[in-house]
Amino acid sequence: MLRQKKINKGNATVTVLITVVVLLGCTVTGFLATIRRQNEVKNEQWRQKIYYIAESSVNAAISQINGVNKKIAQAPANGVGNIGTKENPQSFGGGTFYTTTLANQGVNKNIWIITAVCDYECYNGNLVATMKPVTPPLPGTSHGLYGGDKGTELNSNSTVDSYDSSQNNYSGNARQNGDVASNSNILVAANSRIYGDAQAAPGFTTIRAANTTITGTTANLSEPLVFKPVKLPTSITAPNIEYSVSGNNNVIPSGDHKYTSFSMRSNSEVTVKSPARLYITGDFICRSNTLFKIDNTNAGGVTIYLTGQFTMSSNTQIVHINNPRGWAEPGNFRVESTYETPNFSREADSAIILCSNTTFYGSAYAPDGTVLLNSNTDFLGAFAGRRVEIDSNARVHYDEAFKNKTDPNGEEGPLTLLKWDWTITKKNK
Repeated sequence: MLRQKKINKGNATVTVLITVVVLLGCTVTGFLATIRRQNEVKNEQWRQKIYYIAESSVNAAISQINGVNKKIAQAPANGVGNIGTKENPQSFGGGTFYTTTLANQGVNKNIWIITAVCDYECYNGNLVATMKPVTPPLPGTSHGLYGGDKGTELNSNSTVDSYDSSQNNYSGNARQNGDVASNSNILVAANSRIYGDAQAAPGFTTIRAANTTITGTTANLSEPLVFKPVKLPTSITAPNIEYSVSGNNNVIPSGDHKYTSFSMRSNSEVTVKSPARLYITGDFICRSNTLFKIDNTNAGGVTIYLTGQFTMSSNTQIVHINNPRGWAEPGNFRVESTYETPNFSREADSAIILCSNTTFYGSAYAPDGTVLLNSNTDFLGAFAGRRVEIDSNARVHYDEAFKNKTDPNGEEGPLTLLKWDWTITKKNK
């Protein structure tokens, strides 16, 4: 009996010991799990912190570049964009970093690569930002048409729609990106159609007559439109003569040409071989029934810069020949005028005048003058002026391909991000 009691007592002791061991094991396991969770939380906080340091250091380099370089495509001078060094990193947020900047990378020499190398607690991080400068659009081509502070007017039965010349020729299948904008009121007369937006600047409105169609928004622009001045190519100095022709066998070769005026007599033709720039210090006029041809055998297009008025008389045409895609692309012809309209209520004072029954493939820009399209004109491309007016039955077909055209005379703007590449590694103990 006594022995049995001893055995029972021993068993109880063993049971207690086992229970204690099990409880101790659970406690240790729970403690270790808590430690692991705490370490995971701490490591996640460290990973977030080192990314924050990396992101901040890249942004610091970008701010330094954008603040110093007027034209961003230039390589960084005097170490701009390089903050700290491997041997002497900068301190920030409890860690360290240094950045290196490479400019003029890529096929087009317009890619910037900024690398931030960071150190925080037990982690190393590398953030590589691939950047590209914002390139300004070609002035006057962001909308089908837009006007400045002197008015934008669409008369009865006029039409604005869109197409994309990079895909096909205009075939009458209207797309709905033929946007109209203005720094003053937009007047839309009866039976006119805008297949797109019609947006006036803050403080102004779109005024619609009966039976008008506007498929997009008429909400105000967020801010007024910017009219960039025309930059004349004053480096072009020859031949500096009057150009006046008749007949059909007139050819202007590729290159730069300066004329004091440009005149085509009725029923004549002129072919300009691309690439070419015509700098005219007077007026340009195509009299009735003329053809002004753009030969696109070679890339580069034709641009006319002038200080006087640009006039296409009735039944004249801008014709594109030898087109790579098999059809005319408005991006291959452009007119820029510095002419200042003296009286905006007088049509004859317009900077750019397309008379009735003309056809124009290209873009036209007159920031200080009126752009006028008379009745039954077909305009394929984009245009802008301080005042714009299209008369009854005129048709504007905005070329959406202009959205990808940039200003060759524009300074590139701030850097914008193309992609991030982030790598993080834990240090070896």
